Amino acid sequence: MLEKINHKSAPKEIVTALITLYHQGKYDDVLSRSSQLIKEYPQTFTLHNIIGAISFEKGHKEVAIEHFRKVIELRPHHPHAYNNLGAALIDIGEYEEAKSNLKKAIELQPDYAEAYNNLGNVYKEMEEYNQAISVYEKAIELNPAYYEAYNNLGTALGKNEQYEEAEKVLKQVIKSQPDFVDGHYNLAIILSRICFKKAITQLDKILESNPNNTKLLELKADYLVEIFKIKEACIIFNKILKIEPENYLVISKILQHKKFENFNDYKFLLNKFKRLVSKKNAYNKLISKKRRSTIALIGFGRSGCLFLHSLLDGHTEISTLPGYFFKGWFNEETWSTLRPNYKNPNWKKKLSKDIVQLFEPQFNSNSKKNVIGKPCGDADWLAKSKGFTRLGDNNSESLVLNPRIFEVNFLKLLDTKHQVDPNLCFELIHDAFDLAYRNNSKNIEIDKKIFYHIHNPSVFEHLNFVSNFPHSKILYLVRNPLQMIESWLLDDLYQLKKTQNFFKLIEIIRRIINKICYPFDVLYDPIKSIKTNSVRGVRLEDIKKRSKVIIPKISNWIGIKENKTLFKSEFMGKKFSRPSNSFNNISGFDLRSIEVPIGRFFGEKDIEILETLLWPFLNTYGYTKKTKNEFIEKLNKIKPLIGQPLEFELKLKKQINFKNKKFKGMDPFNVMHIRFSDAHQTLTDIGTYPYIIKPL
Repeated sequence: MLEKINHKSAPKEIVTALITLYHQGKYDDVLSRSSQLIKEYPQTFTLHNIIGAISFEKGHKEVAIEHFRKVIELRPHHPHAYNNLGAALIDIGEYEEAKSNLKKAIELQPDYAEAYNNLGNVYKEMEEYNQAISVYEKAIELNPAYYEAYNNLGTALGKNEQYEEAEKVLKQVIKSQPDFVDGHYNLAIILSRICFKKAITQLDKILESNPNNTKLLELKADYLVEIFKIKEACIIFNKILKIEPENYLVISKILQHKKFENFNDYKFLLNKFKRLVSKKNAYNKLISKKRRSTIALIGFGRSGCLFLHSLLDGHTEISTLPGYFFKGWFNEETWSTLRPNYKNPNWKKKLSKDIVQLFEPQFNSNSKKNVIGKPCGDADWLAKSKGFTRLGDNNSESLVLNPRIFEVNFLKLLDTKHQVDPNLCFELIHDAFDLAYRNNSKNIEIDKKIFYHIHNPSVFEHLNFVSNFPHSKILYLVRNPLQMIESWLLDDLYQLKKTQNFFKLIEIIRRIINKICYPFDVLYDPIKSIKTNSVRGVRLEDIKKRSKVIIPKISNWIGIKENKTLFKSEFMGKKFSRPSNSFNNISGFDLRSIEVPIGRFFGEKDIEILETLLWPFLNTYGYTKKTKNEFIEKLNKIKPLIGQPLEFELKLKKQINFKNKKFKGMDPFNVMHIRFSDAHQTLTDIGTYPYIIKPL
């Protein structure tokens, strides 16, 4: 017999008492009482609202959404219910539904400032910044004292690259609310666009009254890293770790930056990172199994990795996804976004659709969307910039795959699974892709090795991948570093000539400096030492010039048979051509890009300094004929030159856009000279770098 439902509402005095306790922050007590009461009074919308609000605070977003939907069912004309549901939906990335609910809240209550603020948050997350700015301004018009809306407005202005306006708004927020932490935090981000030291000073102001605020501390440490004050940054990272022992993101930063005297200390911290990430992702031991044989491809800056990838695409013993659209799979955001809610009976379908939506350019190169991990930064059209709209013999074909076929095959593979973790899901995606689009998909789980292009991974992505696929191999594609840097800088130099925006100018200069210093990042990176027996580097020049020798060597190391497909540069059976700033459609074994003489950007003195500082790497990979004695002699010669402006630096500073008065007292090149000085000291002390990848 069905149980009778009580249509009466809970007594008003009980509900009022619960609301009072809620405002006192006694969430556990309120949640316990409300959960009992709602069984007796399931039609009491206030109880659903309370449970929804507490569940949201505790991070149980799906539960919160379920209760907010019930509130709307019980009170369809209640504007606050639509606002609460909209705010919760933003947090799980359901922006269109969030927008719809927030607009309904505003329709029911046109002067609802909080709903306007939340609607602004939707537009901000969707990167529709002009819309966000307009809506935040409406919220402020309705409530001129709404400092959270001012703060969000300042953030949106910054995202829209209206930095001066953002700075004014955020300073106004801090003036009215001097202790508002988020205001100081966001102002520091805006100030960092000009000067990291100014941003650090801003953070120090609020840290005086909030010395243990880990969000503020981490941002300060990040900015100290940017100005190469690594020891100070690591002290702060360690302080954060004492406050938050399970902060695995901070652990990844310590692993990246700290110079460990004892490698056992490094391994201890690395193992802690592994445990914490496994705990967060809630890996289920029942579904854990020996991972598939996996080989990761990482480029040494701009080194032609898509070319090497295209040679392996289509091999019958390889399972791979064309391009590097899944580069961010091991990013800290990905599984948080995709993790299934197993209470939802349709979780498998939702997971399948979410994967297709999140990585849309993988299936349709005509999509201008970016992907998690942003492999090429804020690219206007990622797939096009990497050549996936110019495939085929006539450079006229786009890579367009029917995502429905992928979903059908993915769901078949999921059919027997009761749960999935990120690793299993990663493997199933490769299997489903093969079943959907390739003709060589027999014996997938037994025979095929996963070839994963993890393009320029962040430290977290790299550590997370290595932690979860501990038996994997990693292949680095390297190129003459000076030639690589000059090629990598072409687009930045083009943008530098065009821009008149001071903030954009600083951004481009920093990008140029980061690229010049990139080889040193690799040579000092201890992560390379984690799997020294399974990490190798191979020269782009050798693949192009000595393919019949090197490609069999690569296939043997990977563990696959040599065949004719390894000598074809194709993705999904279509000829691959890489767009280039210098050449029209570099394709296959074309030698033009690697025969360009060094000196397009660097002057003679610059080349002498960089070739000396990079001699250990150049010598290891056969890029120099200089002997060790000649290297030592050069090392002494360049010492007084390192602190002086380089030739390319002087050339850049002569450009008209460097005449801006705002540059007075600033020199964004200082960090580069500090890095060079540090490298010189290392070479003076030990004659080499601690982590040079072993050649294949």
